[in-house]
Amino acid sequence: MTAELLEFLEELSRALIASGNSVTDTERILWSVAESQGVEVEVSVLPTMIIIKAEGEVSRMGLAAQSPGMMPLHQVTEIYRLTDDVTSRRMEVGEALGELRGI
Repeated sequence: MTAELLEFLEELSRALIASGNSVTDTERILWSVAESQGVEVEVSVLPTMIIIKAEGEVSRMGLAAQSPGMMPLHQVTEIYRLTDDVTSRRMEVGEALGELRGI
């Protein structure tokens, strides 16, 4: 579960940054999602790099490469819907990861 959650958080952070979120808001959202799943994480988000570490797990580091231009508003809305669904536990992390990749 933790590996899947870390993968989801990494993908989510990329999506949030691409949608124009500040790094501070992105960190807050990632902490909130992890906390809702009962996992404590350390998160460091920069405009082009993400580092996530969970309770003694190996850290995940990824680049947040962005395509030029702005993300369409309907995609941003879907990202926030998914985040809310996972945080409120209406959706499992694995299912949300699949949907996030489809956005």
